[in-house]
Formats: sequence, C-alpha cells, structure tokens
Amino acid sequence: MAILDGNGLPIIGRIEGASPAEVRLVEPTLEWLWIPEYPKVLIGDKAYDSDPLDRVLRDQNDRTQPVKPHSQSSRPKSATALRQTMKS
Repeated sequence: MAILDGNGLPIIGRIEGASPAEVRLVEPTLEWLWIPEYPKVLIGDKAYDSDPLDRVLRDQNDRTQPVKPHSQSSRPKSATALRQTMKS
C-alpha cells in the first residue's frame, strides 16, 4: 500500500499480502509515515468507508480528515431519500 501527497509523491509505503482488506491496512501503513507530520486529508475510495477507521484516524491525529464516498449502506437515510425524490 502506498499513500501519496497532493502532487503524487509517495509519503508512505508498505508491502503487504493481497488478502487483507485495504481498510485494515491503513492504520499499520500510517505507522510508516516518511514525513514529519500526518496528512491533513486522506482521500480513499468506497473500500475505505469505515466508521472504525474514521475513529482510528481521529484518535491518532485529530487534524486528519478522511474523505471518501459513502457506500449505499452507510449513507444517511435522509440523503438517500432526497436522492430518490430528485429522481422522481
């Protein structure tokens, strides 16, 4: 797993097996940070939509903001209802 900065330069890298879910690799990967401070924003895809991961990121460094799309099951019901209303 590699984490890149906004310019595409790697700030963390770690080799892992292919079997663990990526969301489980974020926390151990962040322990190998190659720069002196945590990133302000971490952007991930739907695989990173995890409330436990969000809590870990907040606990490790309250300045890191996770940004990722929400999966269908984790979207607030009001947003889903609004989307369905807009489609009608």
